[in-house]
Amino acid sequence: STPTATTLQNAIQAFSVRSKKGGESVAVTPKFLVVPPAFEFAARTLVNSSILNNGSADYTGTYNPFENLFNIISAPQLQFSEMTGNSDSTWYLFADPMQCAAFEIGFLHGQQAPTVRSNDYEIGRLGLNIDGFISFGAIAEDWRGAFKVSKS
Repeated sequence: STPTATTLQNAIQAFSVRSKKGGESVAVTPKFLVVPPAFEFAARTLVNSSILNNGSADYTGTYNPFENLFNIISAPQLQFSEMTGNSDSTWYLFADPMQCAAFEIGFLHGQQAPTVRSNDYEIGRLGLNIDGFISFGAIAEDWRGAFKVSKS
């Protein structure tokens, strides 16, 4: 469902009360709000406005506690029907990866830029051969760095 003041407040609270094994608190707060494009306008309105309005024409609004609280990321992949687990009614909160990374990305030999190779064609042919590659992998790091909000 579209992020609203109520669903966002509930998600922040649920995100923050999770703990490590043995009951130790993670003590991180969400920094990123990741939404499908269908929710981007609603998310930006909710997070970038200084006034929180309930939507009625005669309501003047109050202070918005969510103002500038999150970086909003619109992720079209969330609604692609050909991707496993897709949903256009789901959105996510993510912690700052420097505090609690949900995923870890590793690069072969630490090389984060692509390798580009080139070579001339053999004699008798004009042109240049070019190819490129990058070797990387990703794994789940800490489940407490992400929180999924789905339509119930």
